Amino acid sequence: MLRHSSRTDGISVPSPNPPVRLKNRISHTKSRNGCYMCKRRRVKCDEGRPICGACEVRGSQCTFPDPGSTKNRPRHSTPRGNPESSQDSIPGQHEHATLRSGHEFAISPLSFNLGRSGAPAYEDQSGGHLNMHDLNLLQHFILNTSKKMSLTPGRTLVWTSIFPDIAGKNEFFMHLLLALAGLDILSEGPGGSRNQQSLSEPPSRDLELAKLRLVIEHHQLGLQGFQEELCSTNESNAEALMTGSMLIVAFAFASLRFGYMGSSQSSPSNPYNDAEVTMGAQRPHTHWLRLVRGAGLITQKHWMAVKMGRCRALVQYPNSNDDWKLCRSELNEFVPISLGSKISKFASGAGTAISDLRNLLHSLEVIAEQSPLSPEQSNIIKEQYHALTVFEEMHMRVLYVIRLQRIPSRPSSNLDVQAEIEEAAVTSWPHLVSQGFISSLETHDDFGVTEGVSFTILAHLYLVLAILEGTWYLGATFDREIGKINTFISGLKDARLVKLMEWPMSVIENL
Repeated sequence: MLRHSSRTDGISVPSPNPPVRLKNRISHTKSRNGCYMCKRRRVKCDEGRPICGACEVRGSQCTFPDPGSTKNRPRHSTPRGNPESSQDSIPGQHEHATLRSGHEFAISPLSFNLGRSGAPAYEDQSGGHLNMHDLNLLQHFILNTSKKMSLTPGRTLVWTSIFPDIAGKNEFFMHLLLALAGLDILSEGPGGSRNQQSLSEPPSRDLELAKLRLVIEHHQLGLQGFQEELCSTNESNAEALMTGSMLIVAFAFASLRFGYMGSSQSSPSNPYNDAEVTMGAQRPHTHWLRLVRGAGLITQKHWMAVKMGRCRALVQYPNSNDDWKLCRSELNEFVPISLGSKISKFASGAGTAISDLRNLLHSLEVIAEQSPLSPEQSNIIKEQYHALTVFEEMHMRVLYVIRLQRIPSRPSSNLDVQAEIEEAAVTSWPHLVSQGFISSLETHDDFGVTEGVSFTILAHLYLVLAILEGTWYLGATFDREIGKINTFISGLKDARLVKLMEWPMSVIENL
């Protein structure tokens, strides 16, 4: 602040301030011999040895620098405000990171006071290294696979949130989950496409098989653990077993996408008679049918535990009732609107296909009166009638769902209709067909027209799964299986069966 002084001429001018007297500060010396922990915490160390007072109170490890290491050191050898960059590093701290400015700072793990209870340390089974391949599979399942396992929000939520949680608590479940994610990645191919060509002629076969081996290893480890859990099944592991069985079934479905999986003609489980089957085609896989039935038995055993648990959305199907029986005559005359070529063709043509199949079975019975069939063949025809009835019920459920979609206030997309069809539990038909019918698909000797009829009916049942195109492990998977059955039936050279396969092929080929 300036003082004003008076001059004789009446003009006031400022005069400079008097000199400011600075206070003398008491000089002192700053000790640099404190412990490392106090330096890190930027508190005063009393330098009590062997443990200073502050470290004794905190229970921290107290380490002092070498007495000769701090002599003649510049007062500010490191940037102010970066205590971690001090050169007085804790012993064992040898790694350094260099900043762009050229300064170095030490990196060390945080110090935790865990006490001295003598408890054994956690044993790291991974050898101290992360398995990046497995982590990538888990990430893919959470971000991609889980969101494509269902078309309904309730079931999708179980797959996306609850399945990873179960996997974190059950090793066998984690293996099964990673195996399914691996198949999903492989089915996408290098370019992410799932077209028919990529399924039958996989690119980079050697590389794909190398990846497939890792996936199969996870699946086998998961199956082994699953079998062990089955030996001690109870309420505590009911959820993991039920959902684990669903992973096994989904893996079986997804594996059908790979025509080169287990397709060796020398495989005893898939024999071929080149004289009967043209083009050396392989008999279509049917082993997955028994897997599905086995999964159903596990769910039935713990039905109430599942119904009362957090995974109940997986077993609830609002449209799986018999309401369609109340309007059966109307549904038989119903002409579906265009909701996607597959669904429309299936809904409009299944009735005629069922009638044609029944006429074929009736003709076989007439022939049997003239030349009696063996008891085994007679039983097969009965099981075929039953399987055809199952297909008819699935068809009526689909028709009923489509009929509900015609309500004007409910405009629906193709995926919406597929979600409603899924809610009708049409994928449950493997539980409804008989063991005898499944056995007729596994006959290895004397394969003839009677067994060919079983595969023709199976192709029609596959259409129920093929119309669910929005689910990655169904849709195109069963398009391919129907094509294999068509090739197989063509080799039998029976004009009636070849004619019956025309409609299923027209549905999947969008003709």
